[in-house]
Amino acid sequence: AKRPFRERTRLSLVPENFPGEAWEKEAPLEGEAGRAWREVVWDLPEMPLWEVWERGFPHLFRLEAHLAGASLGVPLGFRTVEVDGEGWLLLNGRRLFLRGTNAIPTQWLAGYTEALAQKDVALVKEAGLNAVRVHAHVTHSAFYRACDREGVLVWQDFPLQWGYAPDEAFAREALRQVKAMVDLLGSHPSIYLWCAQNEPTHNRHTLGPLLAAALKAADPTRPVKEASDFREHPYPGWYWGHYRDFLALPGAPLPSEFGAQALPRAELLRRVLGEAAWPPRWEVWAYHNFQPHETFRVAGVEVGESLEEFVERSQAYQARLLEFAVHAYRRAKGKVVGYFQFLLVEPWEGITWAVVDVERVPKKGYFALKEASSPVLLSLVPFRERLEVGGPPLMEAWLVNDLPRPLKLRVRLRLEGEVGLELWQGEVALEAGEVRRVFHLMEAWEAPLEVQAGLAPLQEALGSLPPGAYRLVGEAWEEERLWSRQEVALEYLLPLLPRGAAW
Repeated sequence: AKRPFRERTRLSLVPENFPGEAWEKEAPLEGEAGRAWREVVWDLPEMPLWEVWERGFPHLFRLEAHLAGASLGVPLGFRTVEVDGEGWLLLNGRRLFLRGTNAIPTQWLAGYTEALAQKDVALVKEAGLNAVRVHAHVTHSAFYRACDREGVLVWQDFPLQWGYAPDEAFAREALRQVKAMVDLLGSHPSIYLWCAQNEPTHNRHTLGPLLAAALKAADPTRPVKEASDFREHPYPGWYWGHYRDFLALPGAPLPSEFGAQALPRAELLRRVLGEAAWPPRWEVWAYHNFQPHETFRVAGVEVGESLEEFVERSQAYQARLLEFAVHAYRRAKGKVVGYFQFLLVEPWEGITWAVVDVERVPKKGYFALKEASSPVLLSLVPFRERLEVGGPPLMEAWLVNDLPRPLKLRVRLRLEGEVGLELWQGEVALEAGEVRRVFHLMEAWEAPLEVQAGLAPLQEALGSLPPGAYRLVGEAWEEERLWSRQEVALEYLLPLLPRGAAW
């Protein structure tokens, strides 16, 4: 205001995505000339809550303020968020296991649209994910609106990546922008967390605490992280080690980046790379983010005889790594409270860690992430992937229930190949939020003799299998709904020695 003012403001609160009662309030406001903040206390009854899609409905309101001929409207939802002493997110007072991904929807925000945002958030939900990390930037407002509508949680990064000038001027400007980010985005109920920095280096313990304190002061209603650190971003099977190292649960309790690159489809690569697509001109590929050392020397992906063959092998590796990693994290529910895979969609015509290309065509990794991220999961651990005829195909079977209700599941395990073989079928009851190992091979070996005798026909059938390629297939059904299906490729080989000839 250019002069001291005394006005009455009219506030209205209207349901936006459901039928319900509208609320209005008037309040006096007064202040001196210049910019002024005024707080209006509004006592409301118990309101419908905003929830993630798998646990309820994301009730949205629109809050409008009218003052001196001007008006302003913002989205609003009622929910509580906090992190408990074991690292779990409590949404509306209940623990939620976070199944998430990282998103950089586009590098060209001016060209991003409501339709694209809706499509991207639909990809998140279709993959069974309930959360997305807006990675190291503030994205287009349409994306947050779509997450609000669809019941998808948002981890919001402040746009700082790696290291910055260790001087006071930079810190002051960062503190100003932190407050601006909260002012800009704070009304979105989907945003549950502010994170001050991504992978900070030399200023991790100087700038980070300053920004975190500013975030907490600007918004005391949400959890705040000082940083998403390198130690929370495990990349076994890509930057180091083997993807089987995910069994050690690197990054726990909440790994917020992991994954591997995969090539987009061959038709897109030819269009983008031109003559450099095949035979590959690696310097052109590298300009488009391709990482040759990791692809060939860590992951061991082979080029093959054609671009199509290279794409197939690259995407198959990404899918295998993501399936293995997500299953390992979910079987460890409790030690792990969630995960954020890196990355959802490619923000430009590059070769990245994304599971969906820039034209929103899914790679094999998207479908692997989707199958591994179902709210109800059957997870199989094979005894061996290459085993002699007669060997048991299964070491462990686990069931995971992320839903807030108990389940009665029908589980079916079978072997498919030249000869099909039913392994087991039965019902399992799970409590809300429960994870349980429902089979362990060693327990079968330790069972009473009468139980082992009942397994004799199955052992005989395994011993008569023709050698070759097989699939261990598991399914978990709730009545007519297939919640989870997993396939594990196996190879049965002829014994090297006659049965009983050696230990």
